[in-house]
Amino acid sequence: FLFFFFQAEDGIRDFCLSRGLGDVYKRQDQDMMRYSSSNLEQAQKYIDSLREGSAALTFCRIPFALAHGTLQAKLEGKEKLSRTEVMAIIAKCSSQAYDDKKKEKKENKTETQETE
Repeated sequence: FLFFFFQAEDGIRDFCLSRGLGDVYKRQDQDMMRYSSSNLEQAQKYIDSLREGSAALTFCRIPFALAHGTLQAKLEGKEKLSRTEVMAIIAKCSSQAYDDKKKEKKENKTETQETE
């Protein structure tokens, strides 16, 4: 009996690239970065369509900012965001949401006074 064994990635690897699997994973990372960037562009269009101060915008703000931060970290060669970076993004988004709510209440109060 004769058995043949080969790595599955051998068939995926481009001709003339190094024998290591790094080439396969580098291409997968590049493809994932393009895919992620494209999806974030679509998400940005949706977020731009939301009314300022809306519950939907408040709900989307943190995950969207974390996705952007993670993509930026990957582009900089990092594996992921640090805990400090995550906390800073959340704090920034939370303060924006708080400021939006204050602004909305002030606008509503002004509208109410104008109608009286």
